Amino acid sequence: MADRANERRRTKRYRRRMKVRWWADDIEGNGFTVDVSSSGLLIETGRPIAIGTRLHLEVRLTDEIPYFSECVVARKRTYPPQARALFKPAVGVRFVSINEAIKELTAKGGEESVGTQEQVHVPLQADLRDFDHLEAVYERDIKHGGLMVETTELPDLNSEIELPVRLPDPHGTIQCRGEVVKLFDDPPGLALRLEEIDLVRTRVKEILGTR
Repeated sequence: MADRANERRRTKRYRRRMKVRWWADDIEGNGFTVDVSSSGLLIETGRPIAIGTRLHLEVRLTDEIPYFSECVVARKRTYPPQARALFKPAVGVRFVSINEAIKELTAKGGEESVGTQEQVHVPLQADLRDFDHLEAVYERDIKHGGLMVETTELPDLNSEIELPVRLPDPHGTIQCRGEVVKLFDDPPGLALRLEEIDLVRTRVKEILGTR
């Protein structure tokens, strides 16, 4: 059931053949896309590239228009020798989001800009321990299938995450899974489309009924 739900939530891919070039400190190459999506590309290549490798990427949208991006090798597609005449090996790359790039830059410990205020770390969790707050969030978000969370730990848009939700005592914490459907800057946070929403609604309604 969960696998089918995850399959439905995968970013839609389109078959598109475009010329690409990639490079890093010790590797470079060329190839063609097999398919494209808003989150990444599948690229035909016989070059051995390890999963997790960070690459600079140039995609030729047309002969005159290039598109540049940072990406990470997320998966590899290989075939046995007897099938290589029909299928070419490929790598799947994931685009690096602007939020991810900014987090990397700030983690390198550069000097803080004059006049800026130090950002307080807000962990990725939903603190709903107050009954009134829980009820308000239920009516605003959970009742409609989602949850808005203030956090400085911003994941990629369209990614699947697991979110700890702290409930009023003595109900502890539940782990909710969902898809990140929107990111916010001020204050930083995200909107999550929850999986198994009926179970989450039922659990929260039971807790509210104990007041």
